[in-house]
Amino acid sequence: MNNNELIIALDAMNETVVEQIIASKPQKVITLDSLFTGNDQLKTNTVLQMRDAGVDFKTI
Repeated sequence: MNNNELIIALDAMNETVVEQIIASKPQKVITLDSLFTGNDQLKTNTVLQMRDAGVDFKTI
């Protein structure tokens, strides 16, 4: 979206994707919970990394 205001992730999440998203410095990120394919550790780490980067992160 405009000036990295919002990123909507619709493909499988992994550490590389999370790092690329954070590097683009979005204000908000929305993704489907199912994209973490039951990997609760990755989801928890993503939440913490996004918070530390000042990104509003939501899963639906």
